[in-house]
Amino acid sequence: MFDVKPDPQRPFSVQAGALNATALGTTYAVRREGEQADVTVRRGRVAVAEGTGKVTLGAGERVAGRAAGLGAKQAVDVDTSLAWEQGRLVFEPPPLAQVLAQVDRYRPGILMVSDTKLAALKVSGTFELDHLDEGLATL
Repeated sequence: MFDVKPDPQRPFSVQAGALNATALGTTYAVRREGEQADVTVRRGRVAVAEGTGKVTLGAGERVAGRAAGLGAKQAVDVDTSLAWEQGRLVFEPPPLAQVLAQVDRYRPGILMVSDTKLAALKVSGTFELDHLDEGLATL
């Protein structure tokens, strides 16, 4: 998470894989998993570039960068997307496999689901980062 005051003489940029995010006076988050990265803007604007693709994001917007280039801008609920800042993970409703992949980032060990039907099951809820094992027990 970055909170950046605008300074045209010293632009602030984050490189995540092939994706580059340049602050235009803003608060934004950059998340990278392998070769994939995304940028979510809480406040202000961010110029995002990957390869030949370029987009300017405003508050409440996200874009993902993949091997094939930048995806489309998406509107997001910033409080939900960036809930980890307040010690929570909020899921509205991704498949169980994605939930476990996110939880896996915050605790030791590896979480896996071998049953494809179970992995595709939609999950909604909030996990407290300080009590992830309790959230997993509930699942």
